[in-house]
Amino acid sequence: MKKKVIVSVLIVILAVALFYLVYFLVNKSIKNSETNSANIIEEDKKSQDLQYLIAMSPIEEYFPKEINEVQRESYISGEKVTYPIKNYKEFLIECLRLDWKKTSDDVEDTYYYIIDIYGDKNFYIKIYKKFFQDDGNVKGYAEVYDDNGNSQRFIVPVSLYNNIHYYTNENIDLYNSDLEVPAEDKCYNAQENILQGLSDEDKETVENNIRVVHSNLENLLKDKGLNDSTSQTWDIEMSDGEVSYEDLLGTKIVQYNGKLKQSYDIFVSTINMLQDSQGKEALQKTADLYNEAMNEHSVLKLYNTYKIIHDYDLFVINYPPFWNLYEGQQYPGVNTYFGSVEELN
Repeated sequence: MKKKVIVSVLIVILAVALFYLVYFLVNKSIKNSETNSANIIEEDKKSQDLQYLIAMSPIEEYFPKEINEVQRESYISGEKVTYPIKNYKEFLIECLRLDWKKTSDDVEDTYYYIIDIYGDKNFYIKIYKKFFQDDGNVKGYAEVYDDNGNSQRFIVPVSLYNNIHYYTNENIDLYNSDLEVPAEDKCYNAQENILQGLSDEDKETVENNIRVVHSNLENLLKDKGLNDSTSQTWDIEMSDGEVSYEDLLGTKIVQYNGKLKQSYDIFVSTINMLQDSQGKEALQKTADLYNEAMNEHSVLKLYNTYKIIHDYDLFVINYPPFWNLYEGQQYPGVNTYFGSVEELN
């Protein structure tokens, strides 16, 4: 009897001990998890802090402690063009996160950009026009220097070039409109008017053409190559026939019939098919705006052209709006209306 009691007591003691051991381990795990999460959050906060990133960067000694202005000088077109960088803190954070590796490599003194950083002292980043492959990654050269003549050359990821391109150009939000889509009866009425007098075959041609132009402009704006007025992308996409150019690594690329010029020609020929004077006049004004955008290398004018063509495609000519990119995937701007069609407003 005593043995049974002793055994029972031992079992209870072991069970209690096991319970507390599990409790201890679980709590320790939770605390460790909370600590790790807190550390991750803290590191993430640090990665968003400009001054922290400057202090941790190998280019820290050249940086001003207080920054008032950042701008970009572009030499792509062969002449100096200066642009202010509005979101310069976000731009500098993205640049400082990159891997800057010191080098003494000789580099020919030709460059795409100079980034001017003004503050309690001035600081410059020169982006050389030389890129190379390194373990499957494209890298380039940048040199940093200050007003006192101190400088250092670095090997940097091509992301630095991409950041400069992204943050120092006009960035287009393609579907930026909160207008309600126009009423169904208005759309059908506008469609009937603009397609009046056309044969079924001509109607189909107009419908297909406006969608092709819309699609091409959409892709060109998404690609962002036209965001920089000095970019060679303008010349490439406006080419009529064969054009050759080199990519960042110096590889020769041959392209035929730039999409921008090709789409313009399709658009003009489509307008000429129309018999509706009101619609024809409105779209001719759009073609004039399109032509201005090409002549001036203006991405904002091209975006305004895109908005008009977008509205005519989805809410007039190809109404009701549809655009299946591929099975199960609808075009994201199918319910976006920019208010460009006077007849629908």
